[in-house]
Amino acid sequence: MIQLKISLVNMPWQALDYPSLACGILQTVISKLRPNDEVLEYHGNIKWAEYLLEITSGDITPIEYNIISDNTFYYGAGDWVFGIAEKDRTSCGKDYIGYLTDIGVSNDIIRLVINLRKLSNEFVERSSREILSTKPDVVGFSTTFMQNAASLQVAKRIKEISSGTTIVFGGGNCDDQQGLALHRNFPFIDFVVRGEGEETFPQLLDAIESGNGFEQIMGLCWRNREKQIVHNEQSKHPVPIWKVPEPIYDSYFEMINQSPIRGYIEPKLTFEGARGCWWGEKSQCTFCGLNGSSMAFRSKDPELLVSTIESAVKKYQTLDVIMVDNIIDTKFFSTLLPKLRDDDWDLRMHYEVKSNLSEEQVSMLKDAKVFHIQPGIESLNTRVLKLMKKGVTGTQNIKLLRWCEESNLDVSWNYLYGFPGEEQTDYDDIISQISSLHHLHPPAGATRIALERFSPYFEDSSLGLTNLGAAKFYRYLYELSDNELAEMAYLFDATRQGIDEQVALRLKRELEKWIKNYPTSTLEYFALPGGQLLIEDRRMPNQKEYIIENPILARAYIELFNGLTISSLSKKLISQFGHQEACLEDFLSSWINSQVNLGLVFRDRERFTSLATKPNAQRIRIVG
Repeated sequence: MIQLKISLVNMPWQALDYPSLACGILQTVISKLRPNDEVLEYHGNIKWAEYLLEITSGDITPIEYNIISDNTFYYGAGDWVFGIAEKDRTSCGKDYIGYLTDIGVSNDIIRLVINLRKLSNEFVERSSREILSTKPDVVGFSTTFMQNAASLQVAKRIKEISSGTTIVFGGGNCDDQQGLALHRNFPFIDFVVRGEGEETFPQLLDAIESGNGFEQIMGLCWRNREKQIVHNEQSKHPVPIWKVPEPIYDSYFEMINQSPIRGYIEPKLTFEGARGCWWGEKSQCTFCGLNGSSMAFRSKDPELLVSTIESAVKKYQTLDVIMVDNIIDTKFFSTLLPKLRDDDWDLRMHYEVKSNLSEEQVSMLKDAKVFHIQPGIESLNTRVLKLMKKGVTGTQNIKLLRWCEESNLDVSWNYLYGFPGEEQTDYDDIISQISSLHHLHPPAGATRIALERFSPYFEDSSLGLTNLGAAKFYRYLYELSDNELAEMAYLFDATRQGIDEQVALRLKRELEKWIKNYPTSTLEYFALPGGQLLIEDRRMPNQKEYIIENPILARAYIELFNGLTISSLSKKLISQFGHQEACLEDFLSSWINSQVNLGLVFRDRERFTSLATKPNAQRIRIVG
């Protein structure tokens, strides 16, 4: 006999090419703790992509979906498409469109979001009725980043059609004060689960079934019999990682394999090997609000993790694996990665890492079938990186990019600016050297930092950013007071610090050249007889060759792969060749500066790093 029928809902703008980890985990949790419940999943993100493809006769495809999902979070376009502010709908969104124009959003994206907005009402109606067609007792919405507005619209409509259906919200958008504000301002939400839900959600289901016990559930927002709002204290203790089960993805893969959007995407598996951030526990990056109220780092047993990945690969027949950890556990380099290396599966894995990896660690990632990393490079200037509290130097970031190039390890990163205390000179030096980096993987672009909830900049204004309230775009999404928006928002407007827009524009223009020239650029070195060194420069538009004939200087170039000061380099060469120290330092200083001018060596304050890579037969230059 079924106790409760539960529908877990995953609305836009969750990525299409991988399932919801939250819903997958809750499937497992409920099946173990409440085996008589029936749990269904509603993949609203896939349904929306299918609807767009159908209603526009193929004009709006998953490609356009991904443009909104991947690129518009910082101005809220995905939420605006489903925005619930009646005033904005009445004005046809002219104020928001004006806002997009003012901040420089392209006309193509503006036209796209306008068209999407026109189609969202009918989709909300369709989704609400499809969810209710299964007659659920409880509808649980998982909402993170740009899933709020779509979830709110569908939840509201479900409640209008079926007032007895219980609505529950959980996820990243419900953490701490955000969850309180959601529950307080949208009375059609019966319960909000704040914090991690592996323990609290099944407890809530028990309470819903019995009609009591709500006051015992940590982090729960609810209403008592007198309709008074009650907010239980959120747990200060994270869920032990051993209590986090592996996800079930049957529903997602059954749907996606039969979906008309299947031809547009490559389905992937998502797993978490760890939660929290071990670096954030030591020294949280000043701008980062990830992990919310749960920074405590916890990692899983590597053998169990490998077994889980293997089972899922067999079951779901996909080799693409995304590890959603905010940072890899350093212990995994001696535990998890060797196991993955020795596995027969030809996996293609993604991992987020700290950028101060060693060359050996880069090789270990590659050998373990990791083909893509997100290392949080953020900047190539040591002084700015110290302002961020990144715990890494510009030299280390350059070395990482070079090692990744040699190992064919794909890299995703963004250049961030706008940090309190940074100066124009920090960027002048970088901008002048970007042309020497065209053979290394470029950033996706340059972005002024946003003020994020839970970040040190948000928590402590003395660090240099003054909070000016919820980011402007929120007022076009919700008809709420400024105070309520500030409680519910994740992004905030702040006083601008650091470099001005003129310097930022110079940076962006140089990065655009880097992005354009990277596919056609290489810079490789070859050892020649007699201790000489040949450097082939095929960075566009250069087509040059350099021969370092002096064996001492050839060795100096090799030593500089480690990123050294002139003094350190001099001592190394003296130990190898013997020389007058003062004379050698002057000689090296002049030579190194000439190599910097040629773009063969990168300068990070007093440290210098050689830029040429080992010959790489797999690195194919695209000519023309």
